[in-house]
Amino acid sequence: MEQRRFSRSFESGRKAHVRSRLADSSGGETLFSALKNADWTALLLGLAIVGLEGGSIFMYKAGWAVNSGYVVKAIIIAVALVFVGGLLYREPVTPSKIAGIALCMAGLYFINR
Repeated sequence: MEQRRFSRSFESGRKAHVRSRLADSSGGETLFSALKNADWTALLLGLAIVGLEGGSIFMYKAGWAVNSGYVVKAIIIAVALVFVGGLLYREPVTPSKIAGIALCMAGLYFINR
């Protein structure tokens, strides 16, 4: 009963917030005009974050343990970002980064053992 009351209260508060952002009467920028002026990279970053968190939910629903699932996800993201930084942004791949990747791989070995 208490959770249902909290859920209704949260939902009505969320709707009121959305309505106030859509029809901002103070002369400020509305949500739609902000989205219209947003850079495509902000949209891509938002989609990436939603995708990563959605992947976490599906990973836990598939039966991964909470304590090891997050670590595996973080390792995969860290290693991928080293390659993305090197290929797209021309960041140097230093020996310490390669050693970090090796440690990540060793950690994955011990987690899945």
